[in-house]
Amino acid sequence: MINHAPEVLFIQGVQKTGTSTLVGMLNCHSQIFLLYETAVGPGCISRYGKQLLDRYPDARQFFRSAATLATPYEKLFDYLLKKNPKWSYRYFGDKLITSDPDATQQHRAQRVIFALRDIRSWLCKEPIVHNYRTDLDLVPAAVEYLRYVLGTFRHTHGHRIWLEDLVGHNGEVIGGLAKFPGMSLREHLDRWWEKIGNYDDCDPKSAIDWSSVHPSSRQPPREMDTTFELKPLPFWDGVSASIDPFRNRGVDSSAVPDEEIDSALQLVEGLYRYSPLPLQAAYRHIATARMGITTPLYARSSSESTSPAARRLRLMAERAGLGRLFKRAG
Repeated sequence: MINHAPEVLFIQGVQKTGTSTLVGMLNCHSQIFLLYETAVGPGCISRYGKQLLDRYPDARQFFRSAATLATPYEKLFDYLLKKNPKWSYRYFGDKLITSDPDATQQHRAQRVIFALRDIRSWLCKEPIVHNYRTDLDLVPAAVEYLRYVLGTFRHTHGHRIWLEDLVGHNGEVIGGLAKFPGMSLREHLDRWWEKIGNYDDCDPKSAIDWSSVHPSSRQPPREMDTTFELKPLPFWDGVSASIDPFRNRGVDSSAVPDEEIDSALQLVEGLYRYSPLPLQAAYRHIATARMGITTPLYARSSSESTSPAARRLRLMAERAGLGRLFKRAG
């Protein structure tokens, strides 16, 4: 049992960057408990925050404003430890979905794992097309995302994990993660996709059920969910010039000089000159799938997918003339 107060740890990213998989992986370790989009703080209580409160109603007192982002998590941990003395953790925190690279560092530097993804595959993922309307113009979403990615390089308390590495070099990623929190992870994370969600009923981790609605997080790391072919455009040249040098820096937590980041950000702002740039004008081909789900979100006929969300996205794709652009992966 760990008797000292845990260190607060956050996983941060935007949609479709592997944040759920990282939560599931790390929660396979008995000394790590990462909540899932619980957002312990003021405002509306999230879906998963409500799940936590269903088991621990007295924890409602911690969902309020505090001096730092970490403060309510530290108090919540103390509360859970008193309720469940058997279950103690060295690291305790949450998964945050935000495009603000400074979200976890504003009042006090916190340990954070930044989940990142190649922007070229991110822009064409179905939820991104739907929520950012990249079918109409992908430039605003691209600029926002690149600002976020570059901003993560300012923080020395951050560890960056690219989804492409998580899938293609999973063992190396786990080894790098172990250096970040200073814990042995490999034996706990061996075949992690088979362990996600398998918690003791008395373990506070079992209070939040998220993995059943995120099947992609329980898939073995074999292949990426999206393949694509770009059209040769100056826009993509600008994207490469701004982000590729940082992609090759690896995952270490050392900060990059501000002047390098500022120079890259100037290149990013210059991408607005290519707006509007619809998705169809930027890609020759896109093949995408939802891992763990056999039916693609962009179904070619209503018989292939009948959910309201799938029908809306299919109709949106048809109206935008994306039917031939999107193909079913696999």
